[in-house]
Amino acid sequence: NVHFITFNNFQPQNDNTDLNFRVLVGGSVQTGASDYVRAFNINYSNATNSEDKDPDLDRLRLIPEIGTSTGELANGYLYMYNALDSSKYTFFNQHSTYLTKDPHYATTFGAGFYQQSNTLSGIRFYMSSGNINETEISIYGIAES
Repeated sequence: NVHFITFNNFQPQNDNTDLNFRVLVGGSVQTGASDYVRAFNINYSNATNSEDKDPDLDRLRLIPEIGTSTGELANGYLYMYNALDSSKYTFFNQHSTYLTKDPHYATTFGAGFYQQSNTLSGIRFYMSSGNINETEISIYGIAES
């Protein structure tokens, strides 16, 4: 019922790109214009913050404006709930820490969901432009007790 996904030492190919996330149903990536909902906060080391929320998306954005200079890496985790239950929406909580393109230290914390009742067959991480240069991604199933 619960999956825990970690990503470590994440670095994109292109500067100032976002890490995005989509689900797969029956092996097909779900890209409908209003398939996803998200809301999260971004806190920056220069004492600013912002809120990122949208009820009608074709993807979930996990980390915005990641840099590519030395040390500009991202780390974080994502909890995924109900991915294998076709009678419920799939929910996500996420937290990340990273250096932006500026570079400023930043953290994100938020949530979202895939607003279709389907059994997921997979997940896909991808960049808003370019490829993923380097990362370590792990996924764990958490058994109910």
